[in-house]
Order: sequence, then C-alpha cells, then structure tokens
Amino acid sequence: MSSNKGKAPINPETSLSASDDGSGGFPVIPRKDCPHVKEGIEEDWTRVPVDAFAPCAQCSETEENWRCLGCQEVLCSRYRNAHMAEHAQGSGHPLAISHADLSTWCAQCEDYITDPFGEFPPDQRKAD
Repeated sequence: MSSNKGKAPINPETSLSASDDGSGGFPVIPRKDCPHVKEGIEEDWTRVPVDAFAPCAQCSETEENWRCLGCQEVLCSRYRNAHMAEHAQGSGHPLAISHADLSTWCAQCEDYITDPFGEFPPDQRKAD
C-alpha cells in the first residue's frame, strides 16, 4: 500500500494524482499546482541561459536531462543514471524542468505540475 509520508498533502481541488493500485507502480497524473513552487525556484532562474543539449554534470549523459530550478544544475533522469533524483533528495531542491519536453516535475510530490507559475513565470508577471 502506498503512503503519503514525506509528500505534500494532496488537495482534491488542485491535484489530479491517483493512488497506488497495488501493482507495484503508480500512475503519474499531473497536479495543477505544487506547494514547493514558492520556495523551490531560484529567483533569477529565467535569466540563466539554457543549453538544452547540456550533458549531465555527473555522468555526461546527453539524453533525458533535467535542469534543477533551485540551482540550475543539469542532471540526468531516473531512466538514465538518476542523478537528478539523487540531487533532489540530497539538496532539498525538489523542482526540475525537462530538457526533452519542458515538463516540470516535483520530486517531493512525485508528480508533474501542469501550471507551476500560472499565466507567466514569477518574474515575468505583469505589474499591477
């Protein structure tokens, strides 16, 4: 049986997550938002140039890489050598964006996030 230990509480109004079906895996269905966005993203992250072909900083893997939104390090996915997963667990930086498809993943919630910033990234919002 699956537990929610260490994960953010699931809000049925904003989460699209599904529970473990007992098969040993669980479906990953994106959340609409995530409580870690407010503290998990470096303030200037949109100003850092992105090289979508940058290799993993630890193993030089060139496919399935993710950019940490906490420190900007590029590391490989759990389907390669899992360096981003290790980084998220060890650094406390739960959020990453995929170089392959620009999806946003929260390692603490163990979910994709479909609308992490609302209409604009935080530093791109229109001033009122």
